[in-house]
Amino acid sequence: MRPRRSAEWLASMLCRSQQLEDPQPIAPRRFGARLLDLVISAATLIVFAPLMVFITAAVLVEGGRPILFSQLRVGQRGRHFRMHKFRKFHNGTSAKTYPLTMEDDPRLTAVGRVLVRTKLDELPQLWNVLMGDMSLVGPRPESLDFEDCFKGPFRSVLEHKPGIFGPSQVLFRNERSLYRERSNPEQFYRDLLFPLKAHLDLSYFVDRTLFSDIAWAVRGGFAVFGWSSLVHHGPVLVEEAENWIGEAGATAGDLASHIGLLIRRRSVHEIVRESGTEVAAARSAGFLPIGGRDATDQAGASECGYLRASVGHGRRNEPIVGSRLARSDPFWL
Repeated sequence: MRPRRSAEWLASMLCRSQQLEDPQPIAPRRFGARLLDLVISAATLIVFAPLMVFITAAVLVEGGRPILFSQLRVGQRGRHFRMHKFRKFHNGTSAKTYPLTMEDDPRLTAVGRVLVRTKLDELPQLWNVLMGDMSLVGPRPESLDFEDCFKGPFRSVLEHKPGIFGPSQVLFRNERSLYRERSNPEQFYRDLLFPLKAHLDLSYFVDRTLFSDIAWAVRGGFAVFGWSSLVHHGPVLVEEAENWIGEAGATAGDLASHIGLLIRRRSVHEIVRESGTEVAAARSAGFLPIGGRDATDQAGASECGYLRASVGHGRRNEPIVGSRLARSDPFWL
């Protein structure tokens, strides 16, 4: 009976948080991804245990308890879960006062500034991965303050389990710098940054593979240490979106469609191809195939509708200045 219980426990861990209404076999990619999550998260927690003990002591000495910051986040299919980080704010202040972390945020402690700069505050999220609430690779889980942003075509983002690494996390690794000199950072996040992230996620996660997830996890590691050239593409995307939207005279009603068209023409595949370094490393390691079919538009039906509606409107259908149209042989990530 003991071996049987062990097998049942392993099966339950592999199937955890799938939340399927009707029992059905687990797809090979999902099974492999979950197994990879379990192995990598457990191994990383063991390897980084001494560092986590040191961070725990530093947080405790500087400001006492609590050591961890726990917050409800929006997970797969809209399910709420509690995500953990090392505490980076002074006691008495929290993310409840403002949902975004700014550059030179006065709420940050001295230890917290180091943790935010190095992303070490996110190490406890490996426990979320181990428990099945998150994956190593997936869309970034949003706080409940931005739950209302998941509407229309962006609702599809919630079909994927949130993760630590992913295209939007890598491209916007230095997200805090984008709020500089913004009169209303939260509105900027809602109107432009969140749609950019959502369209990037939808352009990738629809056709993800286990090998491409591994490649993005590697890129994420490079980005944490500042070794990835992809982190420079996030601010470029924001600048292009703002310039193009301004020139096209976008209103609040069609803002998401403008951004969707931007990502359609400057997709994750195109951005990675332009980056070159990480792609070459991942390809030489066997993580990425050499080529593939023509990439189809994965940004959602809203962009297709926008393209049909905008025919004949001149500059809205013109190529984006400084961007290259997708070639016929994109990397099949």
